[in-house]
Amino acid sequence: MGKKTAAGEKRTTTKATGVTKSATKKVVLPEKALERAAARKRPAASAQKVLERLLKRPAAAAAAATKKPSSSGKASLRVYGDSNAVGYRPPPRGTKGCFFEYAQRHFSVLPTVGKTRLTILPSDFQFLPWAQAKLSDEQPGLLSDHSLLVLGTNDITYLRKRIMEWSAEVKEAEIARLVRTHLHQVLQWIRGRTLGTIFVVEPLNEMQSKADMKALVVSAVREEVSSKAYKGKVCWLPMAWSAEDLQVLEKGPDPRHFNRRAVHAILDAAVARKPRAASGARPGVS
Repeated sequence: MGKKTAAGEKRTTTKATGVTKSATKKVVLPEKALERAAARKRPAASAQKVLERLLKRPAAAAAAATKKPSSSGKASLRVYGDSNAVGYRPPPRGTKGCFFEYAQRHFSVLPTVGKTRLTILPSDFQFLPWAQAKLSDEQPGLLSDHSLLVLGTNDITYLRKRIMEWSAEVKEAEIARLVRTHLHQVLQWIRGRTLGTIFVVEPLNEMQSKADMKALVVSAVREEVSSKAYKGKVCWLPMAWSAEDLQVLEKGPDPRHFNRRAVHAILDAAVARKPRAASGARPGVS
């Protein structure tokens, strides 16, 4: 015989088994768990535990999703840096979007963090404060397995110029120290967002007038990346740049922007050096 419940649900009882069946299946919301438990005269403490478990499930699932954003089976990668990182000029002459496109062959790629003119050293375009503000609203705990850093080109160009006028009278040894200090801060910040290895690309700048400054900056970057403080979690990618790696315009090669061939070479170098799997835990940096 059919009977209506207080909630309006039709229920029937079979004579053979005495089992009451519902015509429709109801979903019990977490808020109703305590009421149902009380109706069955369960202890309040037990009902409270049931509710806590139900409420914790979505949060636990969300936390797990932030630890490793890749679901493709590939290690994830995020690129950080200046115009060479985001790509400069549209293809086929330029590299705009090329890192993101080419890296997908080897990695699950997160959106690039970069823009033109960014520097390691203090300037109106210093990378670290800009990047921190850029990602301030990003989902907390969103980590990549590996990261790729492309910075230093603009430091070579701007040192001893108006944009970095503070450096006009600074000795080279002090400039090298400052490059290492500020790069260390950048790497610390990226380490907090990376499970595995940070690949640091040798800075490109083939301006003949900047040969001495290039040697100074590249040397300082290489020495910092090679520091034991990073316990092997930061990897130097030497590129031995040449004219063949530069974008070519009507007026000639662009000495500050590498071409698509170079993008492939950088990614090949990173793939050759990356570990088989990320560490699975967030490492610290001294």
